[in-house]
Amino acid sequence: MLFLTTALTIAPGYAVEIQNFRSSLMCDIDEEIATGEVPVSWICFETEIVYVTGQGQCTYDGRKEKCTWYGFEFDYANASEEDEIACVSTSSVPTTIGTPEGVDAEDVTVYEWSYTLPPGNGHHFNPQYSVAVAGQGQKSVHSEIVCSVDGKELYQFRLTKIYPALTEERLEKR
Repeated sequence: MLFLTTALTIAPGYAVEIQNFRSSLMCDIDEEIATGEVPVSWICFETEIVYVTGQGQCTYDGRKEKCTWYGFEFDYANASEEDEIACVSTSSVPTTIGTPEGVDAEDVTVYEWSYTLPPGNGHHFNPQYSVAVAGQGQKSVHSEIVCSVDGKELYQFRLTKIYPALTEERLEKR
């Protein structure tokens, strides 16, 4: 079975708890939706395999790019400002990590980041994207993301991003 995502509810005694964890490909999303309030689920189906075909639009390092959107979401309860969620992403090949504003890390196989949730109860949506690249042969990148609070695992998931061999002409048609 391809779907190996797990989500854990923290045992009593820890402040933040999560439920309904989902990760994978996001459908009908664009950059404006990804940066605003999202009242419903945008994960269209759960799978570990994401084909980076360039069907979407995003801004990466200040430039508009063709990309594919994916990510994760969950419902949470009892979050406080002190609950820092620390995440570690490992990748099978060196990867460049960035945002709309710029490049955060180049050619890394391990990347760490953290975030906090708004206090109380709510829904957390974390859109992510990969830029489609023309002029390379097909490649696969296997990633595992593990996030924890105070050293206790909160959730983990895996993705295999497949980058098909795209030409500039094929990418421009998207």
